Amino acid sequence: MAEPLLEIAGLAKSYGALAVTAGVDLAVLPGEIHALIGPNGAGKTTLVGEIAGEVMPDAGHIRFGGADITRLPVHARACLGLARAFQITSVFPGFTAAENVALAVMAARRRTFRLLRPAAADRSAREDALALLREVGLAARADTPASGISHGERRALELAMALALRPRLLLLDEPMAGTGPAESAAMVALLERLKGRYAILLVEHDMEAVFRLADRISVLVAGRVIACGTPDAVRADAAVKAAYLGEEA
Repeated sequence: MAEPLLEIAGLAKSYGALAVTAGVDLAVLPGEIHALIGPNGAGKTTLVGEIAGEVMPDAGHIRFGGADITRLPVHARACLGLARAFQITSVFPGFTAAENVALAVMAARRRTFRLLRPAAADRSAREDALALLREVGLAARADTPASGISHGERRALELAMALALRPRLLLLDEPMAGTGPAESAAMVALLERLKGRYAILLVEHDMEAVFRLADRISVLVAGRVIACGTPDAVRADAAVKAAYLGEEA
């Protein structure tokens, strides 16, 4: 087995008497889609926040690419190639899809800019942005303001912005949330195209998408990983059925 790109050991976070993550161990391998599932309140959002650097753990360690990043801030983790999508707040509704992605491209290049004018004037950034929009299926929306695209298209735009950062690992937080059947199918197809090119930690409640996409699945319940394995192994696990999937699994 390859060395993990992301390795978490004993990660814990409490708020008062409430232990939200309670000694989590988890590893993501290069190029794999590793799904993180569990009931509401299991601690998934807090765990992703700890990995991204938005939440500082009380105990435990996070290693990324062999380096300890447990105490690094968000921007330092992004520079190392760790990008979080679908809770991005830097989408500008009045900017076109291409301008939004061009800004992300320029940020990845560490250029200084003053929002719209330099982004529109930077030809190479726009070319890179258009290539990313083609990759996520939004080429036809390049010159449409972000406020004028559908919810599912905005999800794809946010993913294009994350890809602009040239990540080694993508943290995807419920990419199918709030999308209709056609948009969900489009997102699944997009993630299938990205599979193997990027390591992906996928948090998702759509079990059909999870079992179609994931190489491995970790099940988080009450802040603890109760099972980790292939989709078939997790589907057959009695403890997982009892805690989350139910007998329909």
